[in-house]
Amino acid sequence: MAKRKPSALPATDLVLQALHAIRAEVKGLRADVAELRGEVAELRAELVKTTARLDETNARLDRLDRRVTEGFIDTNTKTAELSANVVQLGDRLENVILGQMGQDVRDLKARMVVVEEKLVAASAHERPADYGEKK
Repeated sequence: MAKRKPSALPATDLVLQALHAIRAEVKGLRADVAELRGEVAELRAELVKTTARLDETNARLDRLDRRVTEGFIDTNTKTAELSANVVQLGDRLENVILGQMGQDVRDLKARMVVVEEKLVAASAHERPADYGEKK
């Protein structure tokens, strides 16, 4: 038979010690897992909040996009209307200048030139008024 060393523990004691060590390690792992589960739950809650904020931001961006598009369409519509009005006013102005009113203005100018020439000619033949001398 084999001789035992006096300081060595019996095999059953070593197995029990190993089992106790494994149990302690498992308890520690369970605590770590529970802590990780808590952190994961917190991260999920933050993710839900972030998703909600992202959805709200996307909705705001959609509203802004609609407003910008409507503004762009309104601006283009009003620019087209303004352009049509400018063309119409240009046509009216051209009719005034080239039409009967323009002819009337040109005729009046010619008559005014004739009258001014007569006034200049008449004043050239007049002699200055005699006011006499100062006493």
